[in-house]
Amino acid sequence: MKRYKRILVPVDGSRLSDIAFERALEFARLVEGDVTIINVAQHILPPPGPGTMQIDMDEKKIAKDVIDKYVERASKSDVKVNSIVKEGNPADVIVSMSHDNDLVIMGTRGHNPLATILLGSVAEKVARESCCPVMLIREKKDDCRR
Repeated sequence: MKRYKRILVPVDGSRLSDIAFERALEFARLVEGDVTIINVAQHILPPPGPGTMQIDMDEKKIAKDVIDKYVERASKSDVKVNSIVKEGNPADVIVSMSHDNDLVIMGTRGHNPLATILLGSVAEKVARESCCPVMLIREKKDDCRR
């Protein structure tokens, strides 16, 4: 049976990201694994131009701030947690990183509903193209009993 020792958790600061992160810590504790959290700074708008460099720096800072909050929370656990900030298309970066991990745990809805409408769901693409199993954390449906 495959051991799920390396768990990748894409985070964006949303409530479902928080839940996915907590589930990843719980799972890693059970299997004596480690967690890598990643936030991907993406640039949908504006097109390249004079103000792009400032926007890039702002996006990187926001991504770093999001990661730092999870790192701080992880410091209170007994699980080894690594953190990464990358740039690019979130789904493509996560799929690429799935090569080096045993499991991806992520939320199904994040902070950017416009991007979801325009580009499709990051979680859906990751689930379809990932090189390892993907656990999706979603909103509880009203008709679920638990």
